[in-house]
Amino acid sequence: MKDTENGSITRASLRQHYREQRHSLSQLQQNHAADQLAKQRHNLIESCNCITSYIASDGEICPSKLVVKLNPGKVYLPVVNAQEQMQFALSGPEIPLIEGRWGIHHPLLQASEVLNQLAALDAMLIPLVAFDRSGARLGRGGGFYDRILATLPNSVMRIGVAHHFQERTKLPTESWDQGLDFVITDKETIDCRIRQSGT
Repeated sequence: MKDTENGSITRASLRQHYREQRHSLSQLQQNHAADQLAKQRHNLIESCNCITSYIASDGEICPSKLVVKLNPGKVYLPVVNAQEQMQFALSGPEIPLIEGRWGIHHPLLQASEVLNQLAALDAMLIPLVAFDRSGARLGRGGGFYDRILATLPNSVMRIGVAHHFQERTKLPTESWDQGLDFVITDKETIDCRIRQSGT
């Protein structure tokens, strides 16, 4: 995607561009991408006992086969509550899923344990629309993850999850944007901390 003549491009245009790219994938291509994702940096996930993940929607790459490697650890999924705040509810085969806003499925809160302490996490798996190698992340625009990440302890790994083509050389950022430690794609795992440290 090329920038405009003055060298700038809007975040809304970037969101539209990368979401269209995701939507262009067939189900076969999505399944292959999920398989390849699961082969990346197992140790980042296998070393964890408690993480958050997400259920793929809007063309996002599916992390379920990657998360399977976390066994028998706890996996929490995001839920936006009636107060417009994002919480994380424990997932599992015995916990029913319901369709929430934007068509995103999540655990039924009344049937699930809600994560009360972010410090209990080892890592967060974070969906995104676009990223760069410095750890900048462009989300859907609601700010839900940025607000959570702003309070996340440094001990919790911030791991973005994306199709490889969602990478951009440099993303435009805002003051409220929260960065990532790693990005796992279907082709590689990127340690963003290297760029952040300038090494």
